[in-house]
Amino acid sequence: RVRAARLKGRISARILQNYRQMRLAARTLSRGFQVQQPRAVLVNQLRCNAQARTSEVHGGDDVHKVGRLICDFSVTTNALGPTPRAVTAVRQLLEDSTLISISARGGNVKAILEDDSEQILSSPAIEHYPIRYDDELVGLVSKFLGQDACSGKAAPIPERLLFGNGASELIDLLVRAAPQGKYSLNPNVQVQYREYERACRNSGRPWTDNPKDASIICLVNPTNPTGDFAPRAEMEAWIEANAKPGSWVLVDESMIFWAGPKWFEQGVSSDFVQKMYEKDVKIFLIYSWTKIFSCTGMRIGSALCPTPTEARQAESIQVPWSVNVLARTFLKEAIQDKEYLTRTWNQTVHWRSHMIERLRQLHPKWDFLGQPWLSWVWIDTKDPLVAQQIYEVSLECGCPVRRAVDGYGFFFFFLIT
Repeated sequence: RVRAARLKGRISARILQNYRQMRLAARTLSRGFQVQQPRAVLVNQLRCNAQARTSEVHGGDDVHKVGRLICDFSVTTNALGPTPRAVTAVRQLLEDSTLISISARGGNVKAILEDDSEQILSSPAIEHYPIRYDDELVGLVSKFLGQDACSGKAAPIPERLLFGNGASELIDLLVRAAPQGKYSLNPNVQVQYREYERACRNSGRPWTDNPKDASIICLVNPTNPTGDFAPRAEMEAWIEANAKPGSWVLVDESMIFWAGPKWFEQGVSSDFVQKMYEKDVKIFLIYSWTKIFSCTGMRIGSALCPTPTEARQAESIQVPWSVNVLARTFLKEAIQDKEYLTRTWNQTVHWRSHMIERLRQLHPKWDFLGQPWLSWVWIDTKDPLVAQQIYEVSLECGCPVRRAVDGYGFFFFFLIT
């Protein structure tokens, strides 16, 4: 109890410090902005910078641009930070190391004598390859994802699961494995997570604005960064009306875990996946574990394929050992931490609401967009100069926000978590 009280105290202090820094940034913003250059010049410069990049920009990149990082408000991770029990498990894994003394007796004596060191380190987690198939990890993730009631017609989840080096690897992998042809994105949102578009372009696919002409449709629900969300019935109806036979549909539900204890009733259902499979439409559900458990440095994601056949097809072109032992160990502990998830569902709504309330007091003309239970706010400032200088001030005070022109091409917007 004493340890728990101390931990809660440290977390509360960290959150308070974050809000103090944001108030400092807000006060700076409220004093007005000095226009350094005409809006047209700024917009053109930002557009050229965006076009010059060869890879997608992500939240979190800017933490390396600040002199002293106070808190990262640019990446859509859990504000609670990593779950302590998962961090402890990783630490114990690394501490399982032994120094072994060597002697000149036996073996290649000359080689031993010529080595100046007297000890060697044995660290199993570091020096050995991870197990190819982690039964414990598969079982825990299958149990977590399988909470939704279904008819039981689909194959067991463990047989349909894929793991990758973050959701980004799985996006690239499934786009390469999908039938050849055009790709389409969700036409009902302004913009969505750009890794899908990047993967499709890299695989040589032409784009079509008509989903019915596409061999692969990429949807992100809830949508990052805009915060749009289509409930289960609406999303399933749209897929059924727009996906042609023979096509693949990738549905990224990475942010759906924030929807509360019944999150599994919000996304695409297993029964619908099976129903569409019988119509020759294959639906893949993609999950990033690094956002909800605040472990983007670990890199681990999952894909739930419609049948074991598609899972094995994708595995056949996947590089081996793409998920390291540290990420596996972290997720196995994090996904069992029910208290952590309960606190996430209880606190995120209040923190987000408070953040919007304070910002709206300073800037009543701004639009604050997105579902109330999400971990971020998509903000329309109505002015590209304002959005740019918010970004610059956030770097100066060590609290970077996500500049929406980078990657998304939205000059008036920024994202804050």
